[in-house]
Amino acid sequence: MIKPSSIVVLMLALEGCSDPPAETSRGLSPAPRTNEPVLIPDEPESSGEDISEVTGKVIKIVDGDTIDILTADHKTLRLRLNGIDTPENGQPFGKNAKQYLSQTIGGKLVRIVKHDVDRYDRTIADIYLPVSDPRVNLPDEFINRELVKRGLA
Repeated sequence: MIKPSSIVVLMLALEGCSDPPAETSRGLSPAPRTNEPVLIPDEPESSGEDISEVTGKVIKIVDGDTIDILTADHKTLRLRLNGIDTPENGQPFGKNAKQYLSQTIGGKLVRIVKHDVDRYDRTIADIYLPVSDPRVNLPDEFINRELVKRGLA
């Protein structure tokens, strides 16, 4: 269930933004703007699919929503962050999203919750950064949500 405190309205962030061009470089019309609020769940809801957890070290930040991890059994997994999209490298703010991931999880151990595999053979996953101080009883930091909260996704 989504709590009212989890609802984030991005309209304030959109004020002052210019309207997108009528067509993109590929000749496609952009999606129409809506005044609908963006919902950010506290935790991902289970949809009944086969979900598994893995821990690994982040060895590469590909872009703002794709990373590589090395698992304990020495396998490299390419992960696409579940439920979000960030600007691509070379697009406005793409560098910011990648830099945030580099500073936050680069070279660190993360816990991932695998959901699916996309058409590019990337594992779709939720990424959690464990709290570094075991004396503090706090939940792991949900990285997918943090990117949205910071306006990077």
